[in-house]
Amino acid sequence: MNTITSFSRNNQYQMKNNQVQSNVQFQGLNVRMLTPKGRKIQRGIMEHHHDIASHLGQNVETIVEITKGASLKKLSLLDRLSSRAIAVTYKHPEKTKEVGDHAVNIFKNIKKPSKTQVYLISHGHGSFETMDRVFEAAHNNPKRFKLAERVNREVLDTRNPKHSEMTAELLESKNSDKYVEDFDSYKSYLILNRKDENVVKNLDKMVESGQYNARKYDIELENNRIFTPGGLQETPVLNRKVLSDNYTKEGHTFLNYFISNFGVKEGSLQAGNDKDLLDIYKSTTKENVGTRMAIIDRFHYHKFFNINADQSKRENKEISALKELFQKVESDKHAKNFFNKTVKHNIDIDTVQEYVDILNSTEPKKLDVFFSNAANIMNQTSGNTRLKTLSKEIENPFYRSRARIEHDNYEIQEGYRKKPSILKKAKKYIKNQINKAKYNITGGSNKVAKQEVKAIDPATIEMPKLQPIVKEPVAAKPALEVKESVSSPAAEIKEIAPAKPAAEVKEVAPAAEIKEIAPAAEVKEAAPVKTVKISRVAPKAPNAKKLAVINDVNGIIEKKLGPKVLKDQKREYAIKATKMRMNMLPEIFASIKETRAADRKAGRKLNVSNKDAYGLYSIINGRNKKLVNYMLKKRNADGTRMFDIKDIITTVSAAEKKVRMDKYAAPKTYKAADAKAYYAELLDSKIQQYGKLEHSKKTK
Repeated sequence: MNTITSFSRNNQYQMKNNQVQSNVQFQGLNVRMLTPKGRKIQRGIMEHHHDIASHLGQNVETIVEITKGASLKKLSLLDRLSSRAIAVTYKHPEKTKEVGDHAVNIFKNIKKPSKTQVYLISHGHGSFETMDRVFEAAHNNPKRFKLAERVNREVLDTRNPKHSEMTAELLESKNSDKYVEDFDSYKSYLILNRKDENVVKNLDKMVESGQYNARKYDIELENNRIFTPGGLQETPVLNRKVLSDNYTKEGHTFLNYFISNFGVKEGSLQAGNDKDLLDIYKSTTKENVGTRMAIIDRFHYHKFFNINADQSKRENKEISALKELFQKVESDKHAKNFFNKTVKHNIDIDTVQEYVDILNSTEPKKLDVFFSNAANIMNQTSGNTRLKTLSKEIENPFYRSRARIEHDNYEIQEGYRKKPSILKKAKKYIKNQINKAKYNITGGSNKVAKQEVKAIDPATIEMPKLQPIVKEPVAAKPALEVKESVSSPAAEIKEIAPAKPAAEVKEVAPAAEIKEIAPAAEVKEAAPVKTVKISRVAPKAPNAKKLAVINDVNGIIEKKLGPKVLKDQKREYAIKATKMRMNMLPEIFASIKETRAADRKAGRKLNVSNKDAYGLYSIINGRNKKLVNYMLKKRNADGTRMFDIKDIITTVSAAEKKVRMDKYAAPKTYKAADAKAYYAELLDSKIQQYGKLEHSKKTK
């Protein structure tokens, strides 16, 4: 069967053929009928009319008459009516004529098709007779059709199509204009009574007598959504009557959100907690409902958390803590700031009770002002240790737990990170001193004193005791003098005036554990200081062997790297220069060259470049050199390299990460031999999978 959409494909031909005399109007197109294609299209049209007539139990002449001059958009609605009629009459073919009559009448009532009419035909509930009544009573008024759509979407129960007559009755009612103009006022009543056959008649009586109370039914519907079977149950303290007497829209919004996200189920509400929940409901207002829902969002995952725990006991404990947290956050801006910052920085706080305990153990203002210190502590501790440490070390910017000290020392020893510079430590220390000044100026209380922070003289600030460190020697450079302005984040701090010339400070690093930290210097009025002068003394020159290796590495990379890349990477190559890495460097560049040539030949995008050479060069060490050498030299049967540079970097980086994690898990028992053994196993697995290297034959 040809569909009506096939006609538009011949539009261009039909418009160009000007020699024919008669035409027929269909889908808004002039279809020429005397040409071969015109006659073919006409046959398709008639076949389609016959199909529609058959589905609707109508004469073909009737279908031709109602479709004359119809647009393509309107004709598509006839197809939708026909498809729906087939579904209805499939089991009851005797109703085909009756259904078809209603379908034809609906089609006639459509003047200019809209999205709402398409929706009602495709998804409207009820019989064709009811649909015909809806289209008849709508009088082609867009607002009345919109009412029909909203009733269908928001009121009717899809599981019971018998209720669909409500739509037609509303549009046929004497008060239909009121329902159209203010449907929201009547929606709650219609939802609550949709199973009643006389729902519209009863509504008409109340509206006409002036007895209809929209608020009453809004509250009743909200209560039905809160007290659901299997959900929250009524108690002597918390029930429908109490909520109706104390009704607020915000309170119901919060309570619904709390129940759906926090996971309170039937029988889980114990005595005392229903009172807490009612108090929360009563105290929820337009101003605080957003904050309270944000707090619920922070903990809504708890209904999936610790599934083996006693759910009801945990929920009841959290409800009382939630009430206390709301009170603290809403009465103290510092508590609110602290909560918002923990969410923003994703601090791991598992329960509402833990938030309350933190705010009880440490002053909220300190938690807000010294948040960077608090975050550092909370990321290293948990439980009671966290509470004690926060209370004791909140003003310490350098706090490190024993586990963190061991971890940092290991990473520094293995070269995965650098020791913090004296400049970085100084900036952190000065920032902490400024925070102390802010805190002390306002008296350490929640009252915000509008006072100005005076200039701070760095000469009066005592720095923590530090120990010197000897760094790995690099190429000699002239002494470098660095001048950096130390600016305060505090908005109120005035210009800082010059102090006495600072003595030269050699680059030093902190001891493994800073035990004594100088107390905060008192804020004094002094002449402003604009800059802090820090001089860095260059390290000693490398020895002759190191210089020889660096020169050899430079000789290789100067031929391989472009001027820009050489300038960027030359120093890094020199710092990492060892004889072992230098010996592998020619093979690395050869591998890159062959990989690029193979990519060009195959028409692929170039995947590697000489920039990638440093990535592999920098991670070669004594324990992985055999694996790297094997992967660099292993070839396929056709002579191409089996692994490119990025494959090798990925493999070695993953192995180094595993070694690092194994050592972190057992820092006292893990040894260098364990790492070598792991790389040996990795190499053996590669050999078993791909075979040994083929040694090149020596030529005489």
